Amino acid sequence: MESLSAILCGKESIKMENRLVQEPGPGEVQLSMRNVGLCGSDVYIFKNGSHGTHRIGGSGILGHEASAVVTKVGEGVSRLKVGDRVALEPGEACNKCKNCLKDVRNMCLTEKPFDGNTSKYDGYITRCKLMRADYCYKLPDNVTDEEGALMEPLAVAVQDCRRAGVEAGRSVLVLGAGTIGLLCMMTAKAMGATNVCITDVVEERLKLAKQLGATHTLLTASPDMDSTVQEIHTLMGEMPDITIECTGNIFCQRLAIMSTIPGGCVAIVGYGAEEVTLPLAVMCQRQIDLRPSWRYDKHCYPIAIDLVASGKINVKPLVTHRFSIEQTNDAIHVAASRKPGVLKCMVKCNE
Repeated sequence: MESLSAILCGKESIKMENRLVQEPGPGEVQLSMRNVGLCGSDVYIFKNGSHGTHRIGGSGILGHEASAVVTKVGEGVSRLKVGDRVALEPGEACNKCKNCLKDVRNMCLTEKPFDGNTSKYDGYITRCKLMRADYCYKLPDNVTDEEGALMEPLAVAVQDCRRAGVEAGRSVLVLGAGTIGLLCMMTAKAMGATNVCITDVVEERLKLAKQLGATHTLLTASPDMDSTVQEIHTLMGEMPDITIECTGNIFCQRLAIMSTIPGGCVAIVGYGAEEVTLPLAVMCQRQIDLRPSWRYDKHCYPIAIDLVASGKINVKPLVTHRFSIEQTNDAIHVAASRKPGVLKCMVKCNE
């Protein structure tokens, strides 16, 4: 069968075309795609033709934050049935190497397909898709398809907070109130952090952060490091135990280190320049742990789904714009505009 798909053909070039979809093989399911959220990395790939060290060649289907409905099941699939609604994990692993056997398959030592981030592995802005069944997570009845598409970025936030050591009673600073920053803030609160401050340069995002449970918000307009650090400490009433950096901006990366309490932890989440200059001497003198965070291990999706199903996290306000699959080009341009009212753009693939 053929499936209408949004094809990224190069820098700032998307075209709609039909792609052939095969019958599901052993261990696979065929999916009717529902919602696909546009991520900052999708925008970056669209604008630059690359993502960090990954150079994009050829053409492929865009999008990696998705929900779907199972329409067919392949041989050996028993965990899912036709009609099940699922959230999709886009990164596959070998499940055989040393890291996979330690349950950290995001650090798989073999080639790691990641749907939607290279031309070699098609993404999810399409009407129909084949998928390995073990990377599909069934959604509870009280979790909507749109919320299901947000399980991917929420799984990222779960990974980030776990990497950073967030637990009950910790004070947490989150730099950047985009989708991932807001989700990290909410996840930190759900994990028991009692004093959570989030910063951004866009006031509208901070207003939303406050509505979603942030203890403190700070509009960071000053380029002066010392005064910004002092402002954070004064606002929080303490130095944060943990800082989660979600912008990829070099000033914020340095600010994270300078703001964190001696003996604390800085999690690097934002994907910025390939090489940066950081205050290593300060890190050594203050014995600050620097922990980069990458995607999610196999435990993060179930945790993310439970956080939403239980009502501990509300992801619905993050979706600000909705588009049909035929409007994907408009959707990516709106997402790329970074206007104050734009947060998560959602593509409806079968509506």
